[in-house]
Amino acid sequence: MYRLLVLFGFSSALFSQASDAPSPLADYFRIEKARLASRALVWTRGVTQPTKLVVALGGAPGLTPAGEASAPIDPRGAVGAAWPEPQDVQVRRRFFLLGRSLEAAQVADVRAGLAALRSVAELAAAPIELEASGAFAIVAVLAATSVPSVRALVRARPPASLAGAGSYPNALRYFDLPQLPVLALPRSITIRGSRPELCRWTADAAKVAGGAVKIQ
Repeated sequence: MYRLLVLFGFSSALFSQASDAPSPLADYFRIEKARLASRALVWTRGVTQPTKLVVALGGAPGLTPAGEASAPIDPRGAVGAAWPEPQDVQVRRRFFLLGRSLEAAQVADVRAGLAALRSVAELAAAPIELEASGAFAIVAVLAATSVPSVRALVRARPPASLAGAGSYPNALRYFDLPQLPVLALPRSITIRGSRPELCRWTADAAKVAGGAVKIQ
């Protein structure tokens, strides 16, 4: 039997202070506050102190195994926190005018969401497994690098390259997606639906840096 453990919203508060900023930032933050709909439904199955928290980015997590908890996080731009498609170019352009990108903001949203989840007493000690697919697989790695409680990453159908996978200024000067997951080591990393040759570099690096890379 499932029990609803907590329902809370965190994204609306992220820009509450910034909404008073002088123009033109004020207009930007007002728009962002209106677009953000991130929320977390945390379910546990049969326990009040789950042994693991599975967090899915941009989608609903799968069936929660006994003794674990699960929650979705919708960064801005995800299905649950998206703006109308005709405004996509305009919204992305606003990020660049502020010296950042949508993907950088998504990383910040994920970190804020994880911090909010960790603030729940029942979840404070639970190790986190971060699940993401497609372009969000990149966001998941970057968000996990500064969150020690993330112990495992599950990346499904990640892009083959950063080129065309979003806006990561200057990143390709230093690394591409075969190298990116190494930033998350020594965490456990599971890669699903990717060509084995694209994962070989990551798996070889894990032999040196520690951690485990599973290719499925």
